[in-house]
Amino acid sequence: MSSPLLERKESFESLLRVDTVRASKLLEQIQFAIIVFIIAFFVGSSTDKLFPVQKDVENISNFELYKDLLLQLCLIVISSYYITKLVKIIPFFFNLSDKYIPSAHGESMAGAGLAMAIIFVGVQKNFQTRITILKSRFYP
Repeated sequence: MSSPLLERKESFESLLRVDTVRASKLLEQIQFAIIVFIIAFFVGSSTDKLFPVQKDVENISNFELYKDLLLQLCLIVISSYYITKLVKIIPFFFNLSDKYIPSAHGESMAGAGLAMAIIFVGVQKNFQTRITILKSRFYP
């Protein structure tokens, strides 16, 4: 039976370990984050163009704002699903260790998910505008 102190020491040592397996894990996350970033930039920008905001945006009804937000959100979810599927079929190119099995625990998608979230939020200005308007109506 191990003590909690010993378990914490081992966890801390594991946190600080730098080896080829750890480097491979990080490189895999970086590779997939970059690939997702590029794809999501174009998909997100195209999605945003499909849902332009009217010039008299302040006169749009709450129903219209919600409808457009939810439709765009559905398209974002569908896009995210297929981008993730597409990226998973791309092999990992920079494995530095024979001991490392790429994507064995889904590490590759951690960086990819973060990249997708950042780029989708960044390029979907019409989506952000609708959210800002609704927020200002309910929380002036």
